[in-house]
Amino acid sequence: MNGADDDRVRRALEAAHRGETPPPFGTLLERRPRRRARLLAPLAFAGALVATLLLWPHAPPPPPPPLELSSLRLPSRGPLDFLLQMPGEAMLAETPRFDAKGDWP
Repeated sequence: MNGADDDRVRRALEAAHRGETPPPFGTLLERRPRRRARLLAPLAFAGALVATLLLWPHAPPPPPPPLELSSLRLPSRGPLDFLLQMPGEAMLAETPRFDAKGDWP
């Protein structure tokens, strides 16, 4: 926008708001507590409702059904099970003894 457009918009705004006077500052202060009370009442109610729902004692969940071992099936060996075997696994199968004579592995 250029200067002429700015002046035209400014004159239009002044003409639109000519004759309007702002309310006295005291009346604005008097209205404010009522507006705040209107906002705080629903918020306080919602907070009390949430607190009640969170603190209300709930029944414990039912225990899980008993598990029958006969219904369980162990998975068969898959084609990639060899990847789970560690090198030197035979040495880890038993606890090493240090009282044996000879070379240690």
